[in-house]
Amino acid sequence: MKRTKYSLVTSSLLLFLGMNSFADEVYTIQNKTLKEALEIISKKANLSYIANDEVLEKKHTNSIQNVEGTQQALDKLLEGSGLKAIIDDKSIVIVKVQGATKVINGTYVLDDVSVKGGYLGSSTENTNSYTTGSMRTATKLDLSIRETPQSVSVITQQMLEDRKTDEFYTLIKKVTGVSVSEGFDGRATYYSRGFDLDYYLLDGLPVTQNWYTINNYNMDSFDRVEIVKGANGLMVGAGNPAVSINMIRKHANSKVFKADIEASTGSWDMYKIKTDIQTPLNKDGSVRARLVASYKDKDSFVDKTSQENSLVYGVVDADIVDNTTISAGISYEENNRDGIMGGGASLPAFYSDGTRTNFDRSKSYMFDWSKWNTSITSYFTDVKHYFDNDISLNASYSHNEIHTKDRNFTNIQGSLNKDGSGLTAGYGKYPEKIKKDSIDIYSSIPFALAKKEHEIIVGVQYNKENDKKYKPEFSNKYNISNYFTQNGSEFTSEPNMGKSILRQDADTEQKSAYLTGKFELIDDLKLILGSRLTTWEYDSYSYDSNKRTKYDHNNIFTPFVGLVYDINENHSIYTSYTDIFLPQGNVKDKSGTILDPKEGNNYEVGIKGEYFDKKLNAGLTLFRLDQDNVAEAINGVFVDGSNGTEQAYKSMKGVTSKGIELEIGGEITDNWDLSAGFTHFEAKDANKNKVNTTTPRNNINIFTKYRINDFSIGAGVNWKSKGYSKSATREITQDAYAVVDLMASYKFSKNLSTQLNINNLFDKTYYIGYGTSSYNYGDPVNAMVSMKYSF
Repeated sequence: MKRTKYSLVTSSLLLFLGMNSFADEVYTIQNKTLKEALEIISKKANLSYIANDEVLEKKHTNSIQNVEGTQQALDKLLEGSGLKAIIDDKSIVIVKVQGATKVINGTYVLDDVSVKGGYLGSSTENTNSYTTGSMRTATKLDLSIRETPQSVSVITQQMLEDRKTDEFYTLIKKVTGVSVSEGFDGRATYYSRGFDLDYYLLDGLPVTQNWYTINNYNMDSFDRVEIVKGANGLMVGAGNPAVSINMIRKHANSKVFKADIEASTGSWDMYKIKTDIQTPLNKDGSVRARLVASYKDKDSFVDKTSQENSLVYGVVDADIVDNTTISAGISYEENNRDGIMGGGASLPAFYSDGTRTNFDRSKSYMFDWSKWNTSITSYFTDVKHYFDNDISLNASYSHNEIHTKDRNFTNIQGSLNKDGSGLTAGYGKYPEKIKKDSIDIYSSIPFALAKKEHEIIVGVQYNKENDKKYKPEFSNKYNISNYFTQNGSEFTSEPNMGKSILRQDADTEQKSAYLTGKFELIDDLKLILGSRLTTWEYDSYSYDSNKRTKYDHNNIFTPFVGLVYDINENHSIYTSYTDIFLPQGNVKDKSGTILDPKEGNNYEVGIKGEYFDKKLNAGLTLFRLDQDNVAEAINGVFVDGSNGTEQAYKSMKGVTSKGIELEIGGEITDNWDLSAGFTHFEAKDANKNKVNTTTPRNNINIFTKYRINDFSIGAGVNWKSKGYSKSATREITQDAYAVVDLMASYKFSKNLSTQLNINNLFDKTYYIGYGTSSYNYGDPVNAMVSMKYSF
């Protein structure tokens, strides 16, 4: 099947090699709106165009007569409009330029000034950029990185392409200040600023990160990833103050047919095929569709481990009327893994006498029939309406289903003797079904007051998750005679584990209302204010204990306040405060009252800069996080009326994390792109003890690319400082290490290109996850070569 699918796509690639592209034309356009003019040019030149709807509203163009050349025609059309057209990678990108102002009735007053540079929008496709013009993940306001009073960054489409990042856990390993602890079964815990990531976002809607489910999304369907460091309770409600990872989907932006097809092969028998097709569905392109499909099959450096991933993603975008757009889409993904170990089980770190083990990176103990097959189904829709007074109304709905259809695995237990005995291999089957629904409705209201421009956003959000966990009817374990010589093959047939029995059914519900605003106090000083009011409910029934657990927290207030002061044309300083809450289970004080949620308070101060016509962003941040209301057991004290069976708790101070972050991203010259970051932090509990010591306290992450005509070469390094895991009698240390990656690409023509990626160039041996009893190795040196054809 692998070879058949690969052959099909290779044949398709060859089929399209003969297709032609556009040539310049002669243009005559009279009395047209900007939107109408762009549609005429895009069809005639076979180019898509990218522009925000609010930029196009109410704009008319100059008339032109017999202008030769697409760029010349666009320049004449937009002369004096405050906009500029850039033709890049088969797309026309409409960007703002300095000098454009906007009055409250929705018409534009355009200063007669020269063009000083372009303005990137929020979408990063076809921009070739390592930064973005604006993002909403921090406050819902459409702010540039410089305008956002919090540490933020973005992984753009160009960065995803240059590093060939197509998996969520591969992507997150490259985020500055984020560390990963990964098990043999593919599950991972992510840490930032000393706290673990327990949620992420899809198109701005929060989704919980579940340890029992491999939420490893295929990144082929996403345009970019917006990142907010620290607390982000204003946008997500409940969670840890670690980091917000917002994955934003691709949309059908092209009003002309365009597509690309890509085939890749690499280390460990990796093969991948991918296609991305956009097409108009009617004559004027007001209804458009997009299809993304990919299939990947690869083995691993770990014995008997393999992975198969397939994705189908479709979206339709439609301009219903001039001021209303609607988008609807669906995606289905399968992530099937063979040869996995359960419970995050890893290589034994110590022998029974306390001495250290030292296994090869390929070593594992897995049954031939062990597997973990997961499917992810998503439905989503989004409606936007722009009123004539510039007020907009937005409504989004998302439904996600995650099913672990087969979860049969090995779980190594016991203590390893030096003769290879002492271990057992337990087995079990634990499927799970999760359904997540989210609704978000908000309105953006710009207005002028005291000759200053302001904006407020008011919205409501609803999130519900149902989680059903199952267990096997029968489970058991095998004795491992010799761990050194056996690898699970002696147990060739899958045992009868009977039917799957429901063991837990849990509902988590969150209802919120939020309000945020940007207020221009004086010319160079802006105030960002926000608040969220949340009701959080949990209802779970355990069939193992026949016990229901139910509790809620009502009207939890989450504030946000930030100040941004523009020092000059390029630099701003800012300060901000926000927090986030996290319910901590059914823990009660002595009187039986459920403790308040943990609260993470986030303080930041920093300086940000924009350079080279806003194509390069930089920021330096000092931060402090304080965690309060952490549950701590009261020794010898029990909840009143429980007859000594229910432990009583009290609220205590928790972790304090403080540090510094530096982020740089964007374009230094027309041919030189850079993404670089440094972070240092220290996290301690209330007793001044270090926490999460496996998380490196220092991290440097750099990737840069330089283009020479049709040739590009890039290099990256991810350096992490020393970490350790320590118990009373044992300690594992991970020394500081650096992983170096390389890429090179070449364009044979405007349609055909190839790319080579080499990861861990110097074959550095390091741990991707470890504790005082086990460890996992990170990937050795590996390479991938791809061929891409666009038409």
